[in-house]
Amino acid sequence: MTRFLVVRACGHIEFTFDEAFCAFAESKSSPHVASFVRTQFFRGANPSPDRIGQTLRRLEAVRADRFDALIDADDQRLRRELSFLVDRRNKIAHGQSETVRRRKALDLADVALELGDWIVAELDPR
Repeated sequence: MTRFLVVRACGHIEFTFDEAFCAFAESKSSPHVASFVRTQFFRGANPSPDRIGQTLRRLEAVRADRFDALIDADDQRLRRELSFLVDRRNKIAHGQSETVRRRKALDLADVALELGDWIVAELDPR
């Protein structure tokens, strides 16, 4: 169950980011531009801190700066946890040995919810 939770938590961040970004594009641009943006997502890209930050930077530097500030706060707690989550998800997906216990999986799920909530609020399409 811990492995499943790690995979689902990472997938939650990945899907939430991709869907929120596309919903933002759909609400702020023409249907053709929104369609183009949607074709760039949902390819199974890891939701690493660098990928999220770089993608936000392409949209608007201020959003990327807010993301960097969020994940670098508290001695880079969220940056470390997100990187660890992505690393463990990849190890699980590729059949490699991983070391995630129940408590850590639950903590990573909390991180996924925290980041998902921030992403939805930041890319609110209204």
